[in-house]
Amino acid sequence: MMRRIIEGLPLDHRLLLTGLLPGYVHDHGGLVPGYRLAELRRLGDITERARKAHDAPDFSRRIREGVPGWS
Repeated sequence: MMRRIIEGLPLDHRLLLTGLLPGYVHDHGGLVPGYRLAELRRLGDITERARKAHDAPDFSRRIREGVPGWS
């Protein structure tokens, strides 16, 4: 799947170990540019936003607020 998203991605054990995949993809420019991986992880944590919007009709939009790459 990742090779379809990032053409020419070299084979690496991190493609199989999902906990390491975000770092590998980030290293190869496959995530939102201009952010460190730790910052993307922090901004992508929707836990608190989901708690606050748990029964809102626009739940899907609200949990993505502030996540880079989502409008």
